[in-house]
Amino acid sequence: MSERYAAFRDCLAEALARQDGMPLRQAQEAVKEAVWFYVARVLTQKWNGRYRPSDGGWRQRLREQARRVPGLRRAWRAARTLTRRKKDEISLDALLRPSSLYHADFVPIYEAVTSRP
Repeated sequence: MSERYAAFRDCLAEALARQDGMPLRQAQEAVKEAVWFYVARVLTQKWNGRYRPSDGGWRQRLREQARRVPGLRRAWRAARTLTRRKKDEISLDALLRPSSLYHADFVPIYEAVTSRP
């Protein structure tokens, strides 16, 4: 047993024995059980988090694996912005196209400004 662990255990066990009025040996056993319960819980959570991904299907598993690849997110976003058609493009040509999101609101103002009285 490590000297550090023994000192830690004895420190907690003495305080527990004083507070609850139990024998020191019994307090040491209680501290030992509590420490090992905590260690087992933490290790189990880490194991499950790393090796048992949530059951979100293949997409979730793929996403979790992709997060571990450095630079992949940045490359994905760059490729997505290059291939995405800009629907919110605001230029005169884009606003005058009937497919523009702002066409119906913009055309009456444009015609009022550009038409001669």
